[in-house]
Amino acid sequence: MALQKRFSIENIRRGLHYVKRNGWREAFFKAKERLIRDKQEEGYEELFFREYPTKEELKRQREESSAWPFKISILVPAYETPEYFLTEMLKSVNEQSFENWELCLADASHSHKVQRTLQKFLGKRKEKRIRFCPIKENKGISENTNYAMTMASGDYISLLDHDDCLRPDALYEVGRKILQGAYAVYTDEDKIDQKGERHFDYHKKPDLNLDLLRSNNYICHFFVVKRQIAIEAGPFHTEYNGAQDYDFILRCIEKIGEKGGKVEHVPKVLYHWRSHSLSTAEHPESKMYAYEAGKKVLEAHLKRMGLHGKVSHGKHLGFYRIDYEEKEGEEGVFLIKPYCKSLSPGWEKEVKGYFSRPEVGAVGGKICDEKNKIQCAGYEKDENGKIQAPFRGMDRRYSGYLHRASIQRDVEAVDMDCIVIRKALWEKLKGNFEEREKSHIETSYALCEKIRDAGYLIVYHPYAEFRRKESWTKTWHK
Repeated sequence: MALQKRFSIENIRRGLHYVKRNGWREAFFKAKERLIRDKQEEGYEELFFREYPTKEELKRQREESSAWPFKISILVPAYETPEYFLTEMLKSVNEQSFENWELCLADASHSHKVQRTLQKFLGKRKEKRIRFCPIKENKGISENTNYAMTMASGDYISLLDHDDCLRPDALYEVGRKILQGAYAVYTDEDKIDQKGERHFDYHKKPDLNLDLLRSNNYICHFFVVKRQIAIEAGPFHTEYNGAQDYDFILRCIEKIGEKGGKVEHVPKVLYHWRSHSLSTAEHPESKMYAYEAGKKVLEAHLKRMGLHGKVSHGKHLGFYRIDYEEKEGEEGVFLIKPYCKSLSPGWEKEVKGYFSRPEVGAVGGKICDEKNKIQCAGYEKDENGKIQAPFRGMDRRYSGYLHRASIQRDVEAVDMDCIVIRKALWEKLKGNFEEREKSHIETSYALCEKIRDAGYLIVYHPYAEFRRKESWTKTWHK
């Protein structure tokens, strides 16, 4: 079934578009990696339904959350939405275990299709929580969303596409984070097919990761933010139509950062993005304007942050690369071992640009062996505290889970054989750091932990690639 889907007419069209942009060689490795991920994801639906909340659990959630002192407004701009999709969206909101919500449905349709669907869904039932308002003129997604925003009276606002769905405990799980003081909350997501019968493309997200967010709008769905923050961040802008959510999320996070607030992540799939013949989920290449808008969003974001850098498209649609300009006076110490050979001409200048950002303490590159297998694309600890190298052993020509081996992102640690550390920071650390005190991975992680403990970010820069000699790598992990 998965194989048939991958070789559909739609995906052949997508593949040819990718070939046009990146060439046959890159397309071959992308297709091969996609099939590998399909295989890895075979058990996802079973896991999803095993973790789905029971009726008893939802009842308990309703009772627990009935006294929570806030309301969540859900903004839904609609336009000629097919009856089935709209009905399923309405059901998913109506079934929420947290019941202090309001749905602000702003309809820019030329016909009365959306209104008739809503009336059919409600029947004779009165539902004050659903607020419907027709818009006289369709001015595009941004203006339509702004209209929905004016309808909202909740303490928090959230964004929901008119053809997508929420899991019944979505608002409850978000509400738990709000109770803990979150200014904004986002969740994991997946895709559903046109009939909502199949769940696929599970998007497991990390906690807030600034450099990853500047590489890709990984937050996307489901995003909930304090209404006051949304107001201060400003309205949706028409020049970013297609990437208006990306712009909105970045502006909200900027405001939250100014106030010292928290952005929290719920590591559960609570949002289902419907993939159908007209959606970006099914045809990323059908909305190239959206990716051009995303590039403009990042350029505007950098300008607001006082940063200078060049934003360019990556190999994959919706994924970007930022090359920061060097700032005079900011220096880094290059701790590159002689047995690591650079595969990326000009990487030194690119890495130096990161130190124009005062929050960056170190930058590390991608290390592979002489067989083109990745040895390090960042380190992290698992739930048991064991240090992992997530992409170790993967072909360096693959991009990794959601392309994260090939895009800029913040990491817990990088390999100390290919690391550049802010000079002033290294002067403070080097006297307290004893190299090779443990295994190589543990020592690398220990060094990076000291950098993070000092309040700095560690950035993984995939465009600085190195090959480490095999004669050394046979013993490096001992």
